[in-house]
Amino acid sequence: MFEGGDVEVQRAAGIGPANWLRPNELLRNCERSVAAQSYFEWVRYDSAAQLHRLVVAPLEDSPVGLRAVDPFAVCAAQLAAAQQITQQGAENYLTRALALRDRLPHVKQLLKGGQVAAHHIAEIVSRTDLIDGTEHMADIDRDIAEQLRRRGSWSKNRIRDMVDTMIMLRDPDL
Repeated sequence: MFEGGDVEVQRAAGIGPANWLRPNELLRNCERSVAAQSYFEWVRYDSAAQLHRLVVAPLEDSPVGLRAVDPFAVCAAQLAAAQQITQQGAENYLTRALALRDRLPHVKQLLKGGQVAAHHIAEIVSRTDLIDGTEHMADIDRDIAEQLRRRGSWSKNRIRDMVDTMIMLRDPDL
C-alpha cells in the first residue's frame, strides 16, 4: 500500500532512515513512530465511528422486526473485511471507536496527538464501561486525559489503577 511512498510517510512522521542516524536520532525515530502509530490508530477509530454514523445510525429508529440484518453487524463486517480482522475483532473495535467518540473524547484527542499509546486504548475503554451515561462521565474523561498528559511510562497495570482512581474520585459508588 505504501510502495514508493516510504519517503513521504517518513517525512510526514518526522522519521529518518535508520541506517543514516546516530543513537539520539534513532531514539527520536522510536518516539515519533509511537506518536505516528497513535495518530494512525486515531484515524482508524475515527473512521470506524463515522462509518457507524453513516451505516448504523440511520437504521436505529426503524423497528427491529422490519430489519433483515443487524446494521451494527453489517458495519462490523465491512470493517472486518477492510482491516483483515475477524467479525468479533471488528465488533470489539467498533465498540471502542464509539466509546472514544461518545464517552472519552478527550482521551481520543490525546490519541490523535500521540500523547497516549494506541495499545492502552482497549484498557481505558473497558475500565470506563460503567461510567457510560453517568453524570460524571465528562469529568472522568477529562481527569483521565489530564493524567495521561503527564510524562512517563504507562504499564497496563498503571493505566488500570489510574483509570480506576479517577472513577473512584468522582463516583465512589461505581
